[in-house]
Amino acid sequence: FLDPYAREWKQGNSRWDLIDVIRLCYALRPETLNWPTHASGVVSFKLDQLTQVNDIRHEAAHTAISDVRATIALAKLIAVKQPDLMQYLLKNKDKHAVSQLLDLNKKKPVLYISSYISPEKFCLALIVPLTVHPSFSNQIIACDLSVDPASWIQDSALEMKQRLLTKRAVLEDQGLKRLPVFSIRLNRCPVLVSWKALRPQDIKRLNLDQTTLEKNYEHIIQNLDQVSAKLKSVFESSDREETSSMPSDQMLYSGGFFSREDRNLIEKISHATPDELNGSLFDFRDARLHSLLFLYRARNWPEKLSQTEKEKWLKLCQEQLCLPFKKEAMSPLKQFRQDLEALMNKTSSDDKDYWVLSQLMEYAQQKTTQLMPNPIVS
Repeated sequence: FLDPYAREWKQGNSRWDLIDVIRLCYALRPETLNWPTHASGVVSFKLDQLTQVNDIRHEAAHTAISDVRATIALAKLIAVKQPDLMQYLLKNKDKHAVSQLLDLNKKKPVLYISSYISPEKFCLALIVPLTVHPSFSNQIIACDLSVDPASWIQDSALEMKQRLLTKRAVLEDQGLKRLPVFSIRLNRCPVLVSWKALRPQDIKRLNLDQTTLEKNYEHIIQNLDQVSAKLKSVFESSDREETSSMPSDQMLYSGGFFSREDRNLIEKISHATPDELNGSLFDFRDARLHSLLFLYRARNWPEKLSQTEKEKWLKLCQEQLCLPFKKEAMSPLKQFRQDLEALMNKTSSDDKDYWVLSQLMEYAQQKTTQLMPNPIVS
């Protein structure tokens, strides 16, 4: 019951990831930086490699403070070489500016930079916003105009869902391609740029076929209602399946923000004593908070639980620790014991690490015994 997001908005704070800014420079202003490549010849956006080829001091790569300083230096270099571009991106990073670019009334195509788009395509796609996400008002569903709409808009909602959720390699084995659709989070500072930012040399370098893009755009607009309805159904059912079996803790990151009324109650809970929690009824608007309050009490003050609550807590622990998440998989607790055993077999018995591992193994065995009243351990 501590706000995990407050650091991102309190006292004028905001979040902004530099990686997509770097990808945008590679796509539209490649003269900004020197570009490292992997052995395959594909560009690399790894910080340690970017700093090396751009003569940026980065003495202890992959340590926090060194990476922070290197990131700041890289941002300064881009700001010096592309001041107008940097100011444009800073100006358009908040959700209100992003929602204007992804205007669902005008539905103008915009350039979108994302790690989900391959470096071979410069991590860039011309997209058109289609509809608001059925579950999250801060997300806009959009499609990639480089893909012929005829190849996917006639699919059923079930087929679309398969092409959206199945791994790319599995789809390729089936002769299918991933659905060219994105769910863009307005509050995550997506990098979006007007189509007008493209220069003639950019269009040529990016191998963009304007005629084809315009044709695909018209096709989408003509079938907009049909496409939007199907995609809403796809995302709604996907979210429902994902959250139905999701632990309450994880639902914090997929179910959106809490209302002001609920946040006021959360503030009271974080300062309440265990006895005050036991004797209080909280009229939450968001159902997730009822589950979270039970977990909060059970983890911190299990002795305060009623007998019915203790049985509920034991069953929940058994389900989370003693049952496999997927078919033909081990339970988390069994996997933990097996991993410990493998490490112990590689460690000398007179090594101090062996003592630590043995203590962990003893702890795991105790937990297994505690959770064994019902023979459900897998």
